[in-house]
Amino acid sequence: MDRIIQIYFSAKVNPNVSGNFKPVARNLSRSGFTLVELLVVVGIIAVLVGLLIVGIG
Repeated sequence: MDRIIQIYFSAKVNPNVSGNFKPVARNLSRSGFTLVELLVVVGIIAVLVGLLIVGIG
């Protein structure tokens, strides 16, 4: 999971890192979050909340 996040953010900063991200980087809208970014953030939050609940339980 961490590797996927690292690849995603490195490609976000430098679209030339991976050829797979070039179309995404080219079509980004500069206002607000893209759907992919939103899903990544929601996924990270869900994992953190899940770990918190398991830790408390």
